Amino acid sequence: MDSSFPVTLEEWNTALVKAIFLESSRVGSTLSRIDATGRIFEQLAGTRTKEEAKKCFLNSFGNDSSKIRRYLRDESQLDVLAQLKGYPSYFAILYLTLLAASADDDTHEEGDFRVRFAVLLGFNKSQTFSFSDLPKLWKRIEHWTRRKPNCIRLILPHSESIKNERLIGYSKRIAFPNYKDETLLRNILSDNKLDYHSTFELVNKSIHQKISFFSETFKYEFFEFRTLFLNASMQKAYDSPFWGAVRDISKYTEKEQIKNNGQFCIQLDLSEPEYPELYLLMNDI
Repeated sequence: MDSSFPVTLEEWNTALVKAIFLESSRVGSTLSRIDATGRIFEQLAGTRTKEEAKKCFLNSFGNDSSKIRRYLRDESQLDVLAQLKGYPSYFAILYLTLLAASADDDTHEEGDFRVRFAVLLGFNKSQTFSFSDLPKLWKRIEHWTRRKPNCIRLILPHSESIKNERLIGYSKRIAFPNYKDETLLRNILSDNKLDYHSTFELVNKSIHQKISFFSETFKYEFFEFRTLFLNASMQKAYDSPFWGAVRDISKYTEKEQIKNNGQFCIQLDLSEPEYPELYLLMNDI
């Protein structure tokens, strides 16, 4: 693990953009959900614990509520800044809204997104923030991922799917699933030896058997995926938030396995065609 780590808000913003949108192994793929369960803090922790990294991220916003309100504003100059810097300068505040939408162990009992947002930043529950520009910021970063070369493309939910939560709907759907649902989904996939290489049909069957244990939000996303799959809309099913969660959980598990066991490959040496030789190549563990 890298001993360096982000501390300031600008450093956190840069690190998050690189980790989520510019990861070389996933260039050319799509992103329909962004993990907000804490794995990113483990990845960017450096010498700290995951909890210390998360606290550092939250503290980087400071305690001036007027500044945080400015971070939540959409301005035309943001595109100019993104072009100059090479990345959006406003993603950190968007990721903060994902944390509020996901609800972790400390905040899941609080049902109001707006209250969770304030509490995460250390304010009292009565502190208010305006999220009127939040949809514009999400659309702005979606456009950036479409224009940026070698970038993972963000796919926002259809506007019709967030019509009842017009301001915070993108954050809530992109943060899918919440902390509890993600843990349950991970366990079901593991117990049934399923991952993103498995067929839609197998994953659909296993989750459907346990669907009563999930939240209403999870059920909505799962049945959206199920409808797309059953109607043979395979690309849309693949790009759905539900399958995005399956993909992310699987890729994280693969990385952990590589970290613990190392990588290997089999090489066939045909320098002497009559006596081909196989080599097992492994990295240092």
